[in-house]
Amino acid sequence: MTSPRYILRAGDINRLNVARNAIAAIERLDTKRTFVVEIKHYQKPRSDKQNRALYGCAYRELRDQTGNDPEDLHEYFCGEFFGWKETEVMGRIKKRPRRTTTTDEDGKRDLMSTLWFYDFYEFIQRKSAENGFEVPDPDPFWKEHKEGARSTKGAV
Repeated sequence: MTSPRYILRAGDINRLNVARNAIAAIERLDTKRTFVVEIKHYQKPRSDKQNRALYGCAYRELRDQTGNDPEDLHEYFCGEFFGWKETEVMGRIKKRPRRTTTTDEDGKRDLMSTLWFYDFYEFIQRKSAENGFEVPDPDPFWKEHKEGARSTKGAV
């Protein structure tokens, strides 16, 4: 069962009704069980298009240029963007990103917001350029270009 979710949107004339529905849901909870009620600022999570841009454009391009695995690239850029922390594994020190695009510093699920993700992509472009590699802006029509290139292969 998924938890009910109530979003109090800024400027929404029905905001008070949404709040009342949330209170009513809390009042209906089983009194023999313990629950967590959390109120936090809403940030629009990154989109599927942004995920595809990261892995389908940036990391694919860097993989082609460097030979590095996309997951290794992701770990590297998360560490450089968010900072690194050292942990001990079997007596050896290992560096890990302080957080990732999907988890916070405590390892709890926390997706980056849309705007924060834009900053992350720009960081990848800048950091790559500093190291002599080019990461293009994501092309919203990449799939159409790819299909077009496929259909013209072998054409004379």
